[in-house]
Amino acid sequence: GAQLHYVKGAASACAAQTGATVSCEEENGNIRITAYGFGAHASHPDTGKNAASALLTLLSALPLAEGAAADKLRALASAFPIEGYYGQYAGIRLWDDVSGELTVNLGLIEADEKGFAATLDIRYPITANYEMLTMLLGDNTGLEVSVQSHMPPHYVSAKSPLVQALLRAYEDETGLEGACLA
Repeated sequence: GAQLHYVKGAASACAAQTGATVSCEEENGNIRITAYGFGAHASHPDTGKNAASALLTLLSALPLAEGAAADKLRALASAFPIEGYYGQYAGIRLWDDVSGELTVNLGLIEADEKGFAATLDIRYPITANYEMLTMLLGDNTGLEVSVQSHMPPHYVSAKSPLVQALLRAYEDETGLEGACLA
């Protein structure tokens, strides 16, 4: 009915805004919203379209019931929009000359009647302070941050024998010039 028509209009606007594919259908008296994106390597997140970010964009544009859950959903959508892959909207944009820019990927979002949780894959520069980054993320977004797993950044010099051997092997096999990426 009218609700499905309204959500489909919002989904169409969301798809145009984000570049993701968003669809809606009525299912057992509910509206099922599906978002499709496509992945990208963490070193070039701007080449992908994040379906979770697109879904949050749509949901935050809908007239949701007011309350803590809707506020947190809008905060998450604001902090990690489709183009927020460098953490700039979450207030955590960092970079250094050795490892380049921080990248962030909004991953799985889980929800139930008690609330929701989202996973983030944050790859941060080797010179960044992990504890400070975690604190900034919570302070700047107003969201509770809980770390489930952590792996510190890894760096190997481009001049190391291992990296040089890998570059030569790449060049020998592909005929292309190899280069180190952060």
